[in-house]
Amino acid sequence: QEELDDLWRAVHRLPTGYERVLVLRFGQGLTNQEVARILNRSEAATKQLVYRALQMLRSRYAESEEARNEG
Repeated sequence: QEELDDLWRAVHRLPTGYERVLVLRFGQGLTNQEVARILNRSEAATKQLVYRALQMLRSRYAESEEARNEG
């Protein structure tokens, strides 16, 4: 549970657009099509936004894990 909490804290530190798309997609459990409708984007653009948000999240989360392990 603690790791999940850390992950969501990392999500909330992302730029607003990335945070929003991940909260809608994974926090709310919506489909890419539903998220696209909410964000007024095409489904393809939404998938790309989710992909980029996940890339940034992975990178930032890995960095925070490394820093935690060093400290």
